[in-house]
Amino acid sequence: MNKEDIRNYLKSLPGAEESSPFGEKSYVYKIEGKMFCTFGHEYEPRHLTLKADPVAIPSLIEGYDEIIPGYYMNKKHWFTIELNDATSADFLIIHIINSYKLVLSNLPKTLRDRY
Repeated sequence: MNKEDIRNYLKSLPGAEESSPFGEKSYVYKIEGKMFCTFGHEYEPRHLTLKADPVAIPSLIEGYDEIIPGYYMNKKHWFTIELNDATSADFLIIHIINSYKLVLSNLPKTLRDRY
């Protein structure tokens, strides 16, 4: 996936909002004000930082060379995918959806029910 494909996919998620609070080199994606992804699109390597169940993060880091502890985030709850030419769209989408759903599941029921 190229930069625009990733941005378009993230923005297409129900309720997702894109902003750049950390400057022009990265985007932040939130649902109902809760962050589920950062996209460092102007860094080398480009990277996505996503939320995950703390139990799953060590096995993600151990299982994939392109996954490292969350860049500038709480490493207990966040991990970073360093993007390269071999990173598949399916791989990214699975982890984006998991992060989105985790954040969504922690919203109050009245907000969750909107999505």
